[in-house]
Amino acid sequence: MMKVMKRSIFTFNNLVAARTLSIAFNFKHLVQRHFSTQSTPPLLLKPKEILVKEKGSYIEINYEGNKSHTLSAEFLRVNSPSAEVKGHGFKPKIVYGRRYVRIIGAEYVGNYAIRLIFDDLHETGIYSWAYLHELGENKFSLMRKYLSQLKSIGKSRDPRKNTANTAKASS
Repeated sequence: MMKVMKRSIFTFNNLVAARTLSIAFNFKHLVQRHFSTQSTPPLLLKPKEILVKEKGSYIEINYEGNKSHTLSAEFLRVNSPSAEVKGHGFKPKIVYGRRYVRIIGAEYVGNYAIRLIFDDLHETGIYSWAYLHELGENKFSLMRKYLSQLKSIGKSRDPRKNTANTAKASS
């Protein structure tokens, strides 16, 4: 009985090791395929510096070779890579009313990303260097798409007005 148990564990360990190698190979293949179509090699995507400017209204991302991107806090918030915004695997949520949102904090996540904290207390988005670069390269088309989506659902970039305070002020 003991001999069979060891053999089962050995077989299970071999299966796990084989599966791990398969996953690692597939991941490496996907990364190579993705970046072989990109104009910027992945090592150059890491920013030289990230500066939070104008009291958190935007960030400036500087790369080697004098390339930079400027991304507003609103743009980063509505394009957050968090599961809350991306839709937990379902239809992505359209975030609205964030025109005046500010960045109140930023933390490095390992050597591959940054986590931004916004004044609306959203703090679950982890922005990889590749994702920030993609946002910077496509910010105008992404913003046009966002504005079109807002229009189609009848929402605005402006925060909702507090109707209770408005009613008190008018009486």
